[in-house]
Amino acid sequence: MGRCNDNDFFELFNPGAQPVALGGLYVTDDLLEPAKHRIANLSFVGAGEDGFVRFIADGDPEQGADHVDFGLSQFGESIGLYSAALSTTSPVNRSTR
Repeated sequence: MGRCNDNDFFELFNPGAQPVALGGLYVTDDLLEPAKHRIANLSFVGAGEDGFVRFIADGDPEQGADHVDFGLSQFGESIGLYSAALSTTSPVNRSTR
């Protein structure tokens, strides 16, 4: 997690050998609100050297599919990745910017 052009961002990494479909999954900065931001259909994370996807946490999803509907706290927080059924979570703790 970091900053990009004064916008907070986080990245998802795929260590596997095949791309992974992300469309329909959810990300959130509030683990009690798992459906905070739905990742756009036809979104993928590559594999190998292209195994990263960056999301800009500026609270302005109208700016594009890589923008999420929340910002990140300067004091640290968790980001959750949830399945389309909102049943599986993968929290990531963030301590500082």
